[in-house]
Amino acid sequence: MTIQQLQYVLEIARTGSVSQTARNLFLSQPNISNAVKNLEAELGVAVFQRTATGMALTPEGRRLVRRAGGIIQELNALLEDVKGQPDCCFRLNSSRYIPAFEAFADLCKRYQHQPQLHFSCFSDQASDPVRAAAEGQYDVFVFVLPAAYDLTERCGAARLRCEVLLEAPMFVQLAKDHPLAKPGAFSFEALHNYPYVDFTVAEGEGTYSMPFLKFLDPDRLIRVQSITSRRDIVAHTLAFSAVLPHSQEYNDRYGLVNIPIPGTQLNIGYLCPAERPLSPIAQEYTGFFRRRLAQAAE
Repeated sequence: MTIQQLQYVLEIARTGSVSQTARNLFLSQPNISNAVKNLEAELGVAVFQRTATGMALTPEGRRLVRRAGGIIQELNALLEDVKGQPDCCFRLNSSRYIPAFEAFADLCKRYQHQPQLHFSCFSDQASDPVRAAAEGQYDVFVFVLPAAYDLTERCGAARLRCEVLLEAPMFVQLAKDHPLAKPGAFSFEALHNYPYVDFTVAEGEGTYSMPFLKFLDPDRLIRVQSITSRRDIVAHTLAFSAVLPHSQEYNDRYGLVNIPIPGTQLNIGYLCPAERPLSPIAQEYTGFFRRRLAQAAE
């Protein structure tokens, strides 16, 4: 077993694709495939299985990835100590949440003059955030989940720390010049008269199916796979959307208004390994993220 093989496995687990891993690492696909096959032969177990949606980890593969992530982190820490200066590495899963992106941009600005810089910010929409975080693919995993979804017990079993930083509702988002944005004009019932912009990451998924959005007209639906597209449509049309909390500065920049949706409650925070402290860079990121969330909560 080599460090290189572990790195290949981690990247395939992240992307779900051998071909995408080969492109990301600037290697040939056969080289990646052969390395994984050799590792599986050495271990005597299958690490991946092919599915209709790509490469999926087997139960043995998940155990391997969980430990491999920690090994790679320890190796990076060792290299930092040997070189005598920090190799600026940080891996974030932001869950497509705007304040998380903004905090990542703050971190990039802080370290932009470093001679070595290896930051990554991905938005893998993992159906199981605990599993994704436990597999060690990220230094920090930002989550946004309904308040009823309690991660405490599962995080303990997976040896993860769960930090809830903000409890907040979802919001209806309108353009600032929308007729319903005028003082005293808004009502949830009146939203039925306007199109709804739904952000979705896959066909058949989206917020429009959430039970609290009873005020939607299912025959007036606009679906997009881009947060930017959703924002621009809302800002320049009479359509509306349902969004997570973000700052007044963001709303002012794009001409938007947010109105809280009663009965909705979200927990926003991050997951990280419980058995080792966050790296100094990860600690800085969480500090930036806390400040961005404080702005969103105002």
